[in-house]
Amino acid sequence: MPGLAALVYGTSCGPPKECVPGFDQGEQFRLTVTNVKSRRGDCSLAPLQVEDSFVLTAGIIVAPGSTCPKRSTDGTAPSFVSELATDCYARDSQLGVGCLLETNGCPSRMQLSVGPHIARGRRIVEEGEVLVDWFESSCYDGCREIYAVRIERLPPNTEMNGSR
Repeated sequence: MPGLAALVYGTSCGPPKECVPGFDQGEQFRLTVTNVKSRRGDCSLAPLQVEDSFVLTAGIIVAPGSTCPKRSTDGTAPSFVSELATDCYARDSQLGVGCLLETNGCPSRMQLSVGPHIARGRRIVEEGEVLVDWFESSCYDGCREIYAVRIERLPPNTEMNGSR
């Protein structure tokens, strides 16, 4: 009879590779937009364009007790929303971050997640994807954006200068 791990993961060898975070806390990744795949709704707050880039720093493992834990960001605002963000936090997705925003006195929020799974040791993912949700508020209709991105694992101790 298969063990519990075999029932949960479908194999007795442990979790699927997508469920093992492929990077450590503090590692940095530069994401560069290669294509705007879709925009639905009012995406006027801080839209990204092709060749825009930003850096995310890996933070804690979220949902550590789940069958598929993810490593989020350190909760720092991505550069393209840093002027709007009043507070940011780690989200429960790979390199996930959420921010509370304020623009022209109007509060809102956004959430960002990154895919596909970034495997340990993989320096570049050419066909990555970023999903950004901008949530509806009293003066903003909300939006969902999906970007094709190049994900580059940065060397340790890389000084980050301006992006966007």
